Amino acid sequence: MPPVFSGTMGAILRENSGHVILLGLGVCVVGILFSGFAGRSKENELTESQKQETVQEFQYGKGLAVAVLSGVMSACFAYGLAAGKPIGEIAKAELLARGGSDIWQNLPVLIVVMLGGFTTNFVWCAVLLRRNHSASQYLGVPAREIGQNILVTKASTPIPGEEGGAAGLGRESHGRRLAGRVMLLNYAFAALAGVTWYFQFFFYSMGQTKMGKYDFSSWTLHMASIMIFATIIGMILKEWRGTSSRTKGLVAGGLFFLILSTVVVGYGNYMKGKEDGAQAASAEVVRQ
Repeated sequence: MPPVFSGTMGAILRENSGHVILLGLGVCVVGILFSGFAGRSKENELTESQKQETVQEFQYGKGLAVAVLSGVMSACFAYGLAAGKPIGEIAKAELLARGGSDIWQNLPVLIVVMLGGFTTNFVWCAVLLRRNHSASQYLGVPAREIGQNILVTKASTPIPGEEGGAAGLGRESHGRRLAGRVMLLNYAFAALAGVTWYFQFFFYSMGQTKMGKYDFSSWTLHMASIMIFATIIGMILKEWRGTSSRTKGLVAGGLFFLILSTVVVGYGNYMKGKEDGAQAASAEVVRQ
């Protein structure tokens, strides 16, 4: 998306390294298709009751629409990073002037780009908290049977950290709270998830400074890496256990093409570095 909006796609198409980069993007798309077909194949092998156990509100059409929208919005995130380059240039100048490293130059851009996501999530969470009357759960009050969109905690369900979990059978869970140790763990894991999520962009922004002219391709590497490691973790957790050989073959094919795409994109950037080096050497010879 960034090269299209910046008008540099034509220049990319005229260079051999650009062709390799675009080939890598195509290979990545093939890997995504294989992974999608693997997921669809697994779903077709499940019974309706198994699907409902996995996802209470299983709707393939709605899920596909949300997935496509998420992909488009992800590309917009990459465009936001590209649009924030002037901020990065200012940060780079300040860092170099103070004897620092320009590897940190894109961190200020993240503040502006992520502000939009924070605002959207904050407003929507506030709406849901008000609609479901669930703000008290932040203080450890168990969820009550208010609606279908909220987790139901019945009185017969033992609450971790409390004694006599089944003693209140038949009574509602008013006045009960999760133990302080449990709440502390909940907040700690939530904070850990947030920090881990941010670290992906922290390190991504550092690596992007070393990608040169084709830094837009770094987003492809980033997204492909997410899918690669998610697939590997899924294998470790036996997510695909019990599926057919066809489904497992699709999973393996997706993983292969995703890894291959990172190699192809990386080689394209290597070619671009060599091309720029040759052009710089030729220009130096002409000046002499």
